[in-house]
Amino acid sequence: MRRLLTTAILLLGALPCLFADGKPAVELQAFSPAEVKPGNAAQYTIILKNMSPKISLDKVPIPSGLRYVGSSQSNQTSIINGQVSRQISLTLSFAAEAEGSYTIDSWNISFEGKNYEVPAATLKVDKNAPDAPSGNAAGGFGMMSGFGGGMPSIAQMMSGFGSRRAAASAAAQQRAAQNAETSLDGKIHLELKLPRERLYVGETVPVELVFSFDKSLLLSRIIPTQIIPHIKNLNEFNCPGFKGEPVVEKDLDPEKVTITYSTAITPLKVGKYKLDFEVQGVFTREISLDDMMNMSFFERMNLGSGVSIPFKKTLDNKTAEILPLPAQGRPANYAGAIGKFSILGAKIDPVSTAAGDPCTFTVQVSGIGNFDRITPPPLAENPQWKFYTPKTAGFADDSQNLGYAGTKTFEYVVVPNSPDIKKAPVFEMSYFDPDTQKYETIKTPDIGITVSPRSATPGTTSAPAAPVAANKASTAPITTVGNITQSAGKADTSREEWRVDSAKFIVLQLLILAAFAAWAGWKIRANKLSSDEAYARRVRAKRSLAKALKAANSAASGGNAGEFFVSSRRALQSVLSGMSEYETGAITLREAYDILSEKNLSDAEKDALRTYFDGADALAFGNFDTKDLNLAKLNDGLRKLVTVLQK
Repeated sequence: MRRLLTTAILLLGALPCLFADGKPAVELQAFSPAEVKPGNAAQYTIILKNMSPKISLDKVPIPSGLRYVGSSQSNQTSIINGQVSRQISLTLSFAAEAEGSYTIDSWNISFEGKNYEVPAATLKVDKNAPDAPSGNAAGGFGMMSGFGGGMPSIAQMMSGFGSRRAAASAAAQQRAAQNAETSLDGKIHLELKLPRERLYVGETVPVELVFSFDKSLLLSRIIPTQIIPHIKNLNEFNCPGFKGEPVVEKDLDPEKVTITYSTAITPLKVGKYKLDFEVQGVFTREISLDDMMNMSFFERMNLGSGVSIPFKKTLDNKTAEILPLPAQGRPANYAGAIGKFSILGAKIDPVSTAAGDPCTFTVQVSGIGNFDRITPPPLAENPQWKFYTPKTAGFADDSQNLGYAGTKTFEYVVVPNSPDIKKAPVFEMSYFDPDTQKYETIKTPDIGITVSPRSATPGTTSAPAAPVAANKASTAPITTVGNITQSAGKADTSREEWRVDSAKFIVLQLLILAAFAAWAGWKIRANKLSSDEAYARRVRAKRSLAKALKAANSAASGGNAGEFFVSSRRALQSVLSGMSEYETGAITLREAYDILSEKNLSDAEKDALRTYFDGADALAFGNFDTKDLNLAKLNDGLRKLVTVLQK
């Protein structure tokens, strides 16, 4: 569902770029707040109006000491009197551990050949800065706000005295912090959960980093406002980082609150290695009556709503033993797959074909394991088939983009050499199961196919009957007129009709030549289709494009937005298939951008490409209102985009 909602947002973001009438502009909301305590985060928000440029973090001139901790994006689209405008708010969160001023210098955003300047902004980091609101710190933990329900803060009790000053008293902060720092001793915990203590080199396994704290802290009005997990040193492992939202459990343990972060690791070396993780963050303690008794009136006013208690918790001596894969029982075709896998599906298309015509053999492998290291295995040798280099057509990730669970699709272009073939080729893949410590092999079941002989030679024409031999005796009476002798009765005109200079003879020869040329052309094309994979793919792509454009035009005329976007995406996939090694149905937006990386497309054209690719999903699952869509205009835009891509 998260992916589908993202797709809907992409559609909303891309359509206005095609038809927006407002001028592109960039605004900066600077840092908010402009002053924070060490370790707390401030938001740096860029507002993009009527534009959707590509912005990578390396383009932002982040000063030394300022740390990027996260980002978020919101989109706003409006249609007024038929005019479309769009605004994207991109918020980057930054934090610093040391006091000082940190300036992000002015920099440029490129869009459609023009540069738009982002002004400079400065963040001040000071230990005496006002406390950040709960959930506004780096890696904010707004989900914890429910723990303080029914417990009014001292700041709320004192709200009648007027607004609080922006900066807290250093002396009051110091005394309160000294009392608070010891509150966390022995009450925060960190644990790493592995499926096994002994792993195999190259194996990808999910791991959970579990941070927990005693519920007694909540009773003492000490609430987490910032929790950030870190991977300190994993040189012997590959780790993609923490993905998705953490899982908070308040009721699982009567004594503790747990926050679980998910990632995956892949060992790269054999041996015994330390797994080095830690969690940093801030708890906030509300001011108690005991604290207030030791403060002056003005210190109470200046202190604000609480005291920040920074913390760091490091994982205690967690190691994993990495084993080599066993050599015993290893199949000859083993290529490195480790985990548990099965054949989800397999098909050949078309199921009825002629000898020499290419087919697409598709296999889906599902399971849990090191999918990033699995490539299409070669098909079992079979002299009745001709095989071309296979490719990976896609990966559906079921593990929050961690890559260890899902379904991978492989595609093979295969050509039958004989009409005697009754079954599709056999796909086999061997893998190592770390639980059973054995090698296993999966293969596709028998899939039927009908292969007809190559078409007969076209254009065969019957020759006319041969004329009567000249030396054959004639039974007709012979008469002589002058010096000319001829047979009595009806004159014989057959020889005249088939003379080399007669019209019939010339037409017959032309027909024979045309038939031979057609047969030769068909033969050359058939041979090229069977021997040249790229040519065969271009032919299929051309046919698919014509069919898809016709369907898109029909859907636009009939007002069927869903069918229009499905056909539009198919048309663009067909164009891109003819330019690449991908089959039409296997091209996603990501592959499309890769294929077009060398083409100098404008940002508007890239957004248009995204619109047509993601439109079908957005309409099907995103509850997108289609009443304001101009399908006729979108259809014209599709044909223009196809023309641009074909240049």
